Amino acid sequence: MSSKMAKTVSLNNLVKYSPWLDNYLKTKSIHHLKKNIYSVRREFGSQKWQIMVEKIKDTQPKTFYELENLFNDLNETRCYYERGEFKLGKNKHCYNKYIDYLINEILPFCNDIPSICEFGAGYGSKIIPIAEKLKLDCPKYIGLELTESGQDAIINSSKSIGIDITVGHCNIVNGVLDNSLIPNDSVLFTCYAAHYEPEFNETFVDNFLSVNPRVVIHLEPVYEHFVDKTLYDYLCRLYIEYNDYTRNLLSTLKSAEKRGRIKIIKEEIKVFGSNPLLPFSVINWIPN
Repeated sequence: MSSKMAKTVSLNNLVKYSPWLDNYLKTKSIHHLKKNIYSVRREFGSQKWQIMVEKIKDTQPKTFYELENLFNDLNETRCYYERGEFKLGKNKHCYNKYIDYLINEILPFCNDIPSICEFGAGYGSKIIPIAEKLKLDCPKYIGLELTESGQDAIINSSKSIGIDITVGHCNIVNGVLDNSLIPNDSVLFTCYAAHYEPEFNETFVDNFLSVNPRVVIHLEPVYEHFVDKTLYDYLCRLYIEYNDYTRNLLSTLKSAEKRGRIKIIKEEIKVFGSNPLLPFSVINWIPN
């Protein structure tokens, strides 16, 4: 289903496509989850990404689509959000959207860059297609990941697909990362990686500044952007609170900007999300 042919969905019918919302409306209660570094390691390191490592070893994917299909059925239809509308489309369409949005943000900063680096790279579903699609004379593509199983997944999948990715460790909460892998003046980005910590402090900003980046690009859900007195914004806030996702990303960056440490050069709210209750915003910033 192309974006031109995508069927729109009304807010009233959103419950048909959101099991979480359906359950909430039926029970009228939610049991809030609690996020911390240990729960994230368990959810991804011991569970999701470890399963991906085994799938990658068993199937040896040859394209990034084959890799993504191991995690998400690309032919499955879902409801997604884009710029104020709910639409139906295949998972493959949503996946392409994520990659296209990232590339559009990265491209303006790509002249003579030494590397492009993803913080919180998971199993490589973003950095691998970006490396393949951009086809830049970029010496280095880097995927930094919290979990060892995620790092193993990137190593195995990039080797199977034939894309050279440098892999290392990062913890964007406490500032521990393999910064020796990242050359100065690199383009850094996160995509649905910076929302697993309930509250940040400026250590979050320190992580990126420590490698003297050209620009830092965030495609992340931003709690502070859901401020309209609408049912949709209320549901998005509720969803973020239930999952204990980050609620101060924007204010953390604004605080660093106020102190003269960084300059926010782009802020675009509620752009796109394959989960209609968790769309990303775009926030790009540079060192001051």
